[in-house]
Amino acid sequence: MDNPTPAAPLDEVVLASGIPFPNGRPYSHISFCLVAWNEEERLGKLLELMSLTFESVLVSVQKSDDRTLEIAREWATFVSDDGVYGYGDATFGPKLLPHVETKWTFKLDADEWPSLDLLSSLSNATWYAERHGFDGIWIPFRSSVEGVEYEEQHAHLRLFETRLGWPGQMHSRPKANRMMLWDVGHIRHDRSLDEMMQDYLRYWEAGRGNAGWEDHNRLMMYHACLGTAGAKGWSFVQSHPWWPKVEAIAFSEEKPWQASPSSRRPRSRSSRSAAST
Repeated sequence: MDNPTPAAPLDEVVLASGIPFPNGRPYSHISFCLVAWNEEERLGKLLELMSLTFESVLVSVQKSDDRTLEIAREWATFVSDDGVYGYGDATFGPKLLPHVETKWTFKLDADEWPSLDLLSSLSNATWYAERHGFDGIWIPFRSSVEGVEYEEQHAHLRLFETRLGWPGQMHSRPKANRMMLWDVGHIRHDRSLDEMMQDYLRYWEAGRGNAGWEDHNRLMMYHACLGTAGAKGWSFVQSHPWWPKVEAIAFSEEKPWQASPSSRRPRSRSSRSAAST
């Protein structure tokens, strides 16, 4: 995390702003945005909640093999039908954000779920940000892979002034001038190891030749496999069809499954890179 400035406690913000908590919804000054790819199993539930929370719901659907596009059209106020196949957030800035008309944008991925207290406090958050000159708001995350919780506390920039834009590349975020941490509620991010590795193998191919992306993708694969092995054993990790590719990328030098018995089940670990999305 880039050390955003913590906001004042919620009760102080409510008193100063005159905005009661829970906030009135749907929000008209914040748009909800999401990039989706092959997400038919969970997209409808998330967009149903977002349609009750925001007047404007915008979805960018990357080329999918399932009903993702159809579901997005059922719930969203605007849908961008992208021809790109599974390329992370790279299409968000150029394809979706130009259609946002509100001052603020709240962004999630389809495998993320915001807590009710967070959704009920976004007017308080944006009032405080505007009052104190912040244009980017970081939200706490609680994340897991295969039920193994990240031990390190982490947060991500998920609420920002729309004018900042969003770079058209993987693993990016807006370049906010002043950033704050809104510590009311959180976003849950729970994934299976299989889902995560398939995502990052696509990112690996898309990011070949970019040293920064390669390092990030390699570290994400490494720490997710290591943490999962600590809970379920290396036999579980190595049973997946993608394992030979992941081994060649993330474990070309280190072979932790060949360590002594006392160290074969390492304590779950995470890093700043492993906490990114």
